[in-house]
Amino acid sequence: MPHLRLSRSLSWHARDEAAFSWHRLTGDVCEMSRDVVALCLAFAEPSEVDAVCAARPGGLEPDQARQFCTILRERLILEELDRPIEEVEAELAARRPYTPKLAVYQRRGADAVVYGRAGGVLVEGAARFLDAADGSRPLGELAPPERWPALLRLCAADLAALKLLPPGRGLPRWSDSTMPWPEAAPEALAGGARPAVGAADPSDLPGYHEKIGDAALQFDEVETTLSHLFREPHPSLGGATFGARLAAALIARGAPPTAARVLEVGGGLGFVGRALSHALAPRSYVVVDRSPSLARAQRARGLLSVVGDASHLPVADRAVDLVISNEMAGDLATLAGVNSGALELVDECARVLAPGGVAYLSEFGHPTRPPVRSEHLDHDEHSLRFEDLRARAVARGLAAELIPLPELIGLDRTAPALVTTRASFAALRALFAAHGKALAKRAWLRDEFSAALRGAAIDPESLHGIVTAPIGERTMGLKPDEFWALIARQPS
Repeated sequence: MPHLRLSRSLSWHARDEAAFSWHRLTGDVCEMSRDVVALCLAFAEPSEVDAVCAARPGGLEPDQARQFCTILRERLILEELDRPIEEVEAELAARRPYTPKLAVYQRRGADAVVYGRAGGVLVEGAARFLDAADGSRPLGELAPPERWPALLRLCAADLAALKLLPPGRGLPRWSDSTMPWPEAAPEALAGGARPAVGAADPSDLPGYHEKIGDAALQFDEVETTLSHLFREPHPSLGGATFGARLAAALIARGAPPTAARVLEVGGGLGFVGRALSHALAPRSYVVVDRSPSLARAQRARGLLSVVGDASHLPVADRAVDLVISNEMAGDLATLAGVNSGALELVDECARVLAPGGVAYLSEFGHPTRPPVRSEHLDHDEHSLRFEDLRARAVARGLAAELIPLPELIGLDRTAPALVTTRASFAALRALFAAHGKALAKRAWLRDEFSAALRGAAIDPESLHGIVTAPIGERTMGLKPDEFWALIARQPS
């Protein structure tokens, strides 16, 4: 077997137990377990394959390690030593350039300014190349070798504007991938450490929420909710806010229109609570939140907020007329495929609701599909199986129904809306910043966003990466049609 060495063109990232290598020259993102990271690091210095595998790095069996070495060589994570430059160039020339759908760049004549989290990079003469990079033709056909260094810079994770796909046909799974998580030291990943020093364990939800620092940043970048995207009056809600539409829907379903004792569990930045307080004129409105930082943000919007636990609400029995839990329950514990934390919250709703009281609980999920962990966040969050929650509510003596959240708030699902990922929205913000403007995180309709571009003196026709879909199917990084609500009532 040959001598191999770990590529010097990698950055490393992590999410919970999974590690990811990102190849700066090809844009290839490879997910691997921590023992395979240990195998990679065993080639930090040039080493003979059989000798490394016999040492069982990461506890891998020798035969298994050799199989991984073959895959890692194919992905250019492990490289052969002293390869002739002609061979390396020929391999690159055969790869197929592909511009991801959400890569953000602005054409300036023949040039292109490519945007990422770190800002913009001007690449002379790149506009035609990026437009033509659809994965159908090899690099050697689209650009001469002297152009490659500038173009390969676009493959790095901070831009993710170009992928060099392996020879063949079709698009690999990683073709349109972006990397939302920061870099991590591979040595720490191989040892089982979490991605960042001082970061909370993603599965330690109480610890995670207690360590939230910047409340606005949390909902603007980390875990944006539907209510956050619709916190201002919106055309698809008939010119109303999410909170105003929610108040009207709850009143129509039996919530007291005035003088209610309202308890909100997990209040975010306070936008929903503020809207409900204005619409309902409640006797009292109290928010219980796990995060001290979010509680401060809620108080800044005029709400009474206390730090507490959703599974042990600091409220007496039968003391509340309306319980609100908006897009929060996915943050609660999910064990062995059961939304145990959300079920405990339903139990608490049954305990604290006064006769005739109403509980509203919304989140992303489905009536019957098993819980699925979200992969794009820096902490554990699961979809809800809403039929389990409905059945639990009925078992606790409540009348309960399930309703799609877009239907509940009367969302017009048809208008074309902007689609982004965390990385592509950061790139769009960098684009606006380069033109002296700020870009708000909201559910942008296509026409609204085009007007915002023109207001920043940006020609929409000069941009790549502006993708739209019907707002019910996708808005920003969320899928409204996958959000449901449980409405439960305490008998009078």
